[in-house]
Amino acid sequence: MTAAFWISPRGEVLPVVTSHIAAVIEDPATFRLTLGQIEDIYSRHREPVGLEGHAREEILLLVVLPYLAPR
Repeated sequence: MTAAFWISPRGEVLPVVTSHIAAVIEDPATFRLTLGQIEDIYSRHREPVGLEGHAREEILLLVVLPYLAPR
């Protein structure tokens, strides 16, 4: 398995053990989300929590896009 990480806006390196979405689900507050938000997104996409599908894409974009916008 290839090493994977999240890098925070402050430069903190957060290792990813299983998958990027699993890391978000395990500690949503670190990514400025709540478990309720995550569950709602999965529910809207009719996918089980943790699936690597459409909900995952939406959640990861919620996490990353605010930091990609020009300041």
